Amino acid sequence: MLDNLNSVTINGGVFTQHNSTMASSLSVEAFARLQQAVVPGAFHNSGERFDPPKCHPRTRLAVTERIRNWILGKESTNSFIMWLNGSAGAGKSAIAQRIAELCHEDELLASIFFSKSDPRRNHLNFLFPTIAYQIACAIPAARSGIEQEIIRDPLIFTRNLEAQMIALVVKPLQPLVDSGYFSDPASSPRLIIIDGLDEVVDRQAQTKILEAVSNILRCHRLPLIFLIASRPEQEIMYAFSTQPLAQLSVRLPLDHNFHPDDDIRIFLDDSFSEIKAEHPRRNLIPSSWPTAAVMGSLVYKASGQFIYAATIIRFIKSLRHRPVDRLEIILGIRPVLRDMPFGELDALYMHILSALEDPDRTLLIIGVILAQGPGGAISKISNIEKFLGLDAGDGEFLLADMTSLLSLENGTVCMLHASFGDFLFDPARSGTFSVDRTAVHTTMAYHCIRRLNGASRDDSLAEGNTAH
Repeated sequence: MLDNLNSVTINGGVFTQHNSTMASSLSVEAFARLQQAVVPGAFHNSGERFDPPKCHPRTRLAVTERIRNWILGKESTNSFIMWLNGSAGAGKSAIAQRIAELCHEDELLASIFFSKSDPRRNHLNFLFPTIAYQIACAIPAARSGIEQEIIRDPLIFTRNLEAQMIALVVKPLQPLVDSGYFSDPASSPRLIIIDGLDEVVDRQAQTKILEAVSNILRCHRLPLIFLIASRPEQEIMYAFSTQPLAQLSVRLPLDHNFHPDDDIRIFLDDSFSEIKAEHPRRNLIPSSWPTAAVMGSLVYKASGQFIYAATIIRFIKSLRHRPVDRLEIILGIRPVLRDMPFGELDALYMHILSALEDPDRTLLIIGVILAQGPGGAISKISNIEKFLGLDAGDGEFLLADMTSLLSLENGTVCMLHASFGDFLFDPARSGTFSVDRTAVHTTMAYHCIRRLNGASRDDSLAEGNTAH
């Protein structure tokens, strides 16, 4: 019908040019901007995280199964967030690492491992850009949506956390949610792991992350689930006790219900067997080494905290030394010469103590507890306050930042690390935070005499009143 129209001229009208090259260029630029905002060192499989904490193959099986069942929807709870919490050195990062590796091929959508010692990984600015990048890699169909949001708002990485999460996570995934992509928990990546939330140096930022995640999950009904691992720090505990986070989450404490002493014994048994079989100086190691009594002592000192067991094994298996001699250093039988056997453990203790607002009075309370030994007569925090002449409530306030190393169960102070006392009573290890055992005993004697004198005066006054 339009043959022989070589000389036709069309005037007027509106012409739209579809420039796919320009659109493609904008998308490439947007993804490049995203990559610049990402911190690759936070990935669970990042090359920067050389030799990350890992679970020993025959340990942590029960807690791993519990988390896996939750991920696969086999738990009775329908919580969108699981809070894996435990004291300092309990092995939370190792468990999070194992879960990330187990779920990498199927369920894992993104992983973030914070670290207080890495200035690139101890703040919240990189969180959602890094999650968005991993989403784009795990689900290529979501990449264009992420790019479009960055094109629409090139300053999206400067917005508040909720705005970033909506733009970089919610909107790109919404078409996939509507299409039923996430209908099968076992075959769709929907798990986001956030490890070391307490490693974020700004404590207010820790709660901001929790608020953003819980608010978005409540308002947008995303089929995503979050495994969040941290110490039970005061701000984080409070956040998990308030709404909507309390309703959306389930707590998984690494307590004695998971029999950590048994796992630590397995780890130590296997490690000592490996040393006896493979160490270059294995011919100098007796077959009965170490004795059952020594093993029992090491398990007790670990107090269910894997960091102690891992630290001493790393020290003992040094290829440049005799393992038997190194164990004797750990046991205090042989003096320390150059290497610090508890270096990693000491660094952890120093970090926690350096955050105390009133270290002198806090260490006085801890010194009184340690000086009495297990089952001491003055273990209730209310009794400690009265004994030391503190105001009611001061004890809990002073110990609020020590929840990684001790617990308050029904008002009773319980030490979670048996080795913490060794650290405090050794000035070579604890430095300015060291506790003088003799000074503690002197202080306790003074308060005992003060209370006895007070009681005597009260009795005298009572007798005088009766006489009149």
